[in-house]
Amino acid sequence: MLTTHTAARGHKLAAIDLDGTLLGPDHTISPANVQAVQRLQAAGIEVVLASGRHQGTMVAFARALPGVRWIVSVQGAQVADVEGARVLHQSFLDPVAARQVLDLGHQMGFPALVYSTEGIATDSDLGVESYFKHIGHRPARISTEQFLATRTFKIVWVGEPERLATLAQEARVAAMPTEKLRSHRHLFEFVQPGVSKATGLAALAAQLGIRREETMGFGDADNDVPMFDWVRTSVAMAHGWPEARARATLVTSAGPVEEAFARGVDAVLDASP
Repeated sequence: MLTTHTAARGHKLAAIDLDGTLLGPDHTISPANVQAVQRLQAAGIEVVLASGRHQGTMVAFARALPGVRWIVSVQGAQVADVEGARVLHQSFLDPVAARQVLDLGHQMGFPALVYSTEGIATDSDLGVESYFKHIGHRPARISTEQFLATRTFKIVWVGEPERLATLAQEARVAAMPTEKLRSHRHLFEFVQPGVSKATGLAALAAQLGIRREETMGFGDADNDVPMFDWVRTSVAMAHGWPEARARATLVTSAGPVEEAFARGVDAVLDASP
């Protein structure tokens, strides 16, 4: 693992995760992190928000950061400008796979949510309450038929961390024809095979004429690992998940969680060539 001597020169794009990275425990951007974004931009680096969130729940954060033009959302399944007027890339879950995931979730007792072009919704009252309890957002309540008729970026099961921790190893879950990942202690996600933040960033970088070796990424969780493997320089938060820390080229120093991202930016930009 590299430390703070990692060369800062040559970066043209910085992809930044939201929850656990840019956002603090109170789901706001601290003044230190705002200044860190501005520091990247002053160095001529294109700042991109990259999250498992739906684009609709990312826009407010992007608007709060002047100069941010692009959003990679739903684990890389969509790449668009901040207002969603220009969509560069979309990848949808196969409808047959979506039906299988929904049915299995019902059988196993997991409320399921769909992230689609229309927003975030669920076909159960339990899904509404569970998502609101753990995430703080109240999704729309729709019928199962409406659920399955949407163009789906991903399906999310909501549950307790202890149960979700080993879910990927369960035979019925492992058999689902999708990618499976966790981005939050209470969420287990299903996306189309091959979809990740890395594929979303690759699509955006190609559009912008930026090479892979000119990119960096900041994150904290397992869903950031594909991004870490793709970018030239990856920075994990000190409070991040073990796998993310192990795969990053740099781990931030210890300190206040809400300023970890800022410490990571300082480490990269202050590094010696």
